[in-house]
This record gives sequence, structure tokens and C-alpha cells, in this order.
Amino acid sequence: MELQDASSQRSIAQIPLTIVGPYLDYCAGGGGKTLAMADHFSDKIHAYDASAKRLIPLEERAKRAGAKVQIMNRLALKREKFGLVFADVPCSGSGSWRRDPAGKWRLDAAALSSLLSLQYSIFNEALRLRRNNPNKDRQWLKEFEQCFFDLTRLAIPQNHFDNYQRFELLFDLP
Repeated sequence: MELQDASSQRSIAQIPLTIVGPYLDYCAGGGGKTLAMADHFSDKIHAYDASAKRLIPLEERAKRAGAKVQIMNRLALKREKFGLVFADVPCSGSGSWRRDPAGKWRLDAAALSSLLSLQYSIFNEALRLRRNNPNKDRQWLKEFEQCFFDLTRLAIPQNHFDNYQRFELLFDLP
């Protein structure tokens, strides 16, 4: 049995089963969403994280769960294209401020700016990893799960995602 955050489970459960693989969990970390994806699609899931150290527990967790998971390094990523790239990007932590009010005081303007640059970088890298077939673009989902808060107060280009018009919001989490 694997304990996982309910919102993470919900986000995976919302992904349409009609999406054709291969499937990639791009910011896999310890592999909670990777295992949920393996269960959801009943298929092999590729897992990548910028920190190979965070992926160490995933191999054992996948064995216990009976999940087919292929851990990938950066070089292997460059040789693949994916039908689904799921990227749960690093976030501000604002969702946990109710449990950890001091968190909001640890996030200063410089840290937020750095975080936003990292999020955009991950988004653009994830786009390059997706299979390119303009005739069937709607078949693929680029799920970009992130924590933004009060966009109007931040120096975030409101039209940043306008360049990606071929994508549609398939679901929104509460």
C-alpha cells in the first residue's frame, strides 16, 4: 500500500485514458504520481527527475506495487518522444501555508523569481519531449500542475501560455 496525497491522485485520475503512450512523469521525485500513472494506464511509465537522488526510492516502490517503471536519465530522454508528459513542477509551497504559516515569510521576491524561471524552463523542456504530430495534437495532454498565487500581483506575463494554443485545458483541479 502506498499513501499518496489525494489531490495528486485526483490529477492522475482525470487524465483521459485515450491518450496514447509512451508516458513520462517528468518531475517524478519519489514516484507517487508515477505509480498512480502506472495504475491508471496499466502500462509502463517512464520517470525522470532533475535530481537522480530523489528517484532512488522509486525502483523499490515500483517493485512493491508491481508497476512497470523505467527510470530515465537526461541522455535517454533526448532519444524519446512521449504521448503524455506529466510535469508536477516545483512550486511556491503556498498550498501548505495553512499548515506552515512561516512558509510565506521564507518566500521572498528573488526566490519567487527564480522559481518562476524554473517553472517556465521545465514547461518548455516538457514541450520538446512530447511526440510531434500536428494532425492529432488533441490526442496529447501536457499536464502542467503548479502552485501560482495571485498572478495579478506577480511579474508573470499573463499571456505566457498563449504561445501554446494547440493545447486545451482538459480539467481543472479544485
